[in-house]
Amino acid sequence: MGERKSYWSLWRGVNVFSDAPYPGFRTSLVSGVLGFGFISLIGYLHFQLGIRAFVVPFGASAVLAFGAPGAPFSQPRNIAGGHFISAVTGITVFGLTGSSAFWALGLSAGTAIFLMVLTKTTHPPAGATSLIPVLDRIESYAWAFQPVLLGALIAITFALVMNNLMTHWNADKRPYPVFWW
Repeated sequence: MGERKSYWSLWRGVNVFSDAPYPGFRTSLVSGVLGFGFISLIGYLHFQLGIRAFVVPFGASAVLAFGAPGAPFSQPRNIAGGHFISAVTGITVFGLTGSSAFWALGLSAGTAIFLMVLTKTTHPPAGATSLIPVLDRIESYAWAFQPVLLGALIAITFALVMNNLMTHWNADKRPYPVFWW
């Protein structure tokens, strides 16, 4: 039987350096341009046209959808499901507790993480989505649909179109999605 490692030795990690290749300049540039395009689009819809489609965690979703489009957390079910589940969780926690206290924030985030992991819709930026209703005292479930779900669907559509255009034009290899379900 193998020797049990000490707790502190686990902190060293498996490897000192990542064996994942670093993306080149072109891939980095394409990722940044696509992120700029998506955030500009939903910002325009939200702030200029009055179509509520923007929440701050979408900035982090853009990092995943355009910087790591092949990652499991970047897939459509994770973006839409993660944000929607987290929004409903935050609204429910605030509705049940009526509080923006530290423990209500923890309850909201912890429950959202539990539900995302359970439903295979884990999307790290959505953890922040669960906090917004508790902090901003949002009680209406309509908020989960608009701006949250609408913005997530716009993100997915933009990622589908733009990531696949980049692949089609040979500007960068980023077929999207890797899976739907």
